[in-house]
Amino acid sequence: MTGVDMEVLSQAILSLLPHGVFVLRYDLPWGTPGLQEDFRISRLRSCKESVQPVATVRISLHKGMSAVYQGFRQRCRRNLKKAVDNGITIRHWEKNATVLSQWYELYLGTARRDGFSPRPLPYIKDVLEVEESDGQADLYVAYDANGDLAGGIIVLFGRQEAVYLHGSSRRDVFSMGASWLLQVHAMEKACEVGCKVYDLHGISASHDGRGHLGRLDLFKTSFGGEIIDRPASLDFIRGRLRRRAYVMLENLRYSVRRGTV
Repeated sequence: MTGVDMEVLSQAILSLLPHGVFVLRYDLPWGTPGLQEDFRISRLRSCKESVQPVATVRISLHKGMSAVYQGFRQRCRRNLKKAVDNGITIRHWEKNATVLSQWYELYLGTARRDGFSPRPLPYIKDVLEVEESDGQADLYVAYDANGDLAGGIIVLFGRQEAVYLHGSSRRDVFSMGASWLLQVHAMEKACEVGCKVYDLHGISASHDGRGHLGRLDLFKTSFGGEIIDRPASLDFIRGRLRRRAYVMLENLRYSVRRGTV
């Protein structure tokens, strides 16, 4: 798809929408080609911030977990050993409301610490309650040697892929390896149900371990796998002044969340 194609598509979509719609925002699929042209000749603009992750790490499960283990980097291997040495154990939440409530409180704390917007509890419950033939989500939780909740992750299992959706961890146990052990446990489950790919869903565009997502980049890339990029979110502009005001407020919100203002 080219910028010209997107402009034609946008005009067709806008003809069906109320005149008050001042911008269309696109989040394109992973690896979308053909978008390197200069959009300044049209009403398409690349966004400074994207709604969906601009890059991800995908782990191939085609050859089973033995091949996955071989791809782990030294950082991952070291932290998995820490998890075992520190007595970290992984359990399924067994649809226990108390476990979910405890995990959610930890999730809110993780959101405050790392500067992301948490999903509301009713949304999380809806995700975990969906049971369809094409896929369902599950919650796995980690406990420390004292039996206290150390973290947990929600993973969506589909027919071909498993996707890491949400996670939490206590600040004091991140160095104990619980987060690494949780991901490996989910990869093993994905292999068991026949998934061919495990998607860690979201790293920074630079993948270099810097910036506000630096620790997340280092964590997710430590499992090996393939890094895949997505074009930045694109806006097709109908109302230039309104879109400019909206983007200014949007960028301010991101800055406040990340503590850079």
